Amino acid sequence: MRRSDLRGCPQCSAPMTAPPASAQPQVINCTFCGAKVTIDPEGPPMQMPMTPGPFGAPAPYGPPGPSGGPPGQFGGPPGQFGGPPGQFGGPPGQFGGPPAPYGPPVPYGPPMPFVPPPMIVRRGNRSPAAVALIVPFVILIGTAVPMFFAFAPHGFSGIMRSMSSNPFPLTCELNETIELDGKTSDIKETLIVAKSNCKIKLKNCKLKGPTIIKGEHNVEIELDKSTLESTQDAIVSGYNSRIQINASTLKAGGTAIRADANPKIGVKGKSSITGKSLGLELGDNPELDLEGSTIDGTPLGINAASNAKIRIVEGSVVKGSSTGIRTVFNGEISVLSNSRVESPGTAVAGGTNTKLIVRNGTLQGGKFAWDLETNGKVTLSGAKANGQRKLGINGSVDE
Repeated sequence: MRRSDLRGCPQCSAPMTAPPASAQPQVINCTFCGAKVTIDPEGPPMQMPMTPGPFGAPAPYGPPGPSGGPPGQFGGPPGQFGGPPGQFGGPPGQFGGPPAPYGPPVPYGPPMPFVPPPMIVRRGNRSPAAVALIVPFVILIGTAVPMFFAFAPHGFSGIMRSMSSNPFPLTCELNETIELDGKTSDIKETLIVAKSNCKIKLKNCKLKGPTIIKGEHNVEIELDKSTLESTQDAIVSGYNSRIQINASTLKAGGTAIRADANPKIGVKGKSSITGKSLGLELGDNPELDLEGSTIDGTPLGINAASNAKIRIVEGSVVKGSSTGIRTVFNGEISVLSNSRVESPGTAVAGGTNTKLIVRNGTLQGGKFAWDLETNGKVTLSGAKANGQRKLGINGSVDE
């Protein structure tokens, strides 16, 4: 790759800084994904050689004019500016002297072979040869580029591919956006594979398969009035995923949604998410907003790693056959506005430094309403907590 062409990592699109120019090839590593990029060497700029024509020797100068001025000079020996040597002779002497006498004519040499002039274009005085060569390229590019974007199959941000009536299995390429409306499919393989930075929008779709969407990193997924049914995990995504679900249903033989670190998930519009393994499996630093919807999992409704922020509002319900919600440590769980977390075992289980707020909501635990480890803090206001209340060292309840 040329140094001037480096815009970012070709593997993951992370920013990369080009090294200083060098006459030797250079290899740099992406600090984000570790991909290796080879930078081509750069040599001195190429110059076009100029071959002088085989003319005879330049004409000699005449004697100086009577006023002492040397023979007239216009930047070079006679014949340099357009005519063959000896054609124009010596120019007039300076300071008013009579013209210097012409020297003897010089015979012509053999015909000069044609040597293309260098491509030099000066602002305000453009070479006709340069213009003649550039114009065809401009016309070609102006025709080819629109056609390329019109028929490009994938790979550019903001470009949307037209879908056939049954496009599955489907790959959403790097930086691509795909919108599907009213599609139905039932196949025995993953329906949609989403590369990094892909955006997928499903509306009024009914899709069945082992896995519906399997995404890499930074994917964005929107479900609107759609139904997804899987025999395994329904949606799988890498880190930094963004998932929005509205008035939709997910039924998974495994986990309904499995997302790596830093996911942001919004579920609303009476959506229903059910997993025979887990409802939601979330990596570190997840953010979840559940509004007027239901999550049901076996054995856990929601299993979140560290630093989770979970907000359950507007009559939402989270169920788990063993535990409704579990976080590792530093979790913040809010159960508000007539929402409910329930389980035959423990409604809410939290690691160290868990903060649990229940305001006009309900915790229904067959064994424990909550089970929090060290430094757990519980705040209750207009809340119902059915089941034992278990706190670790330095735990507190404010009601």
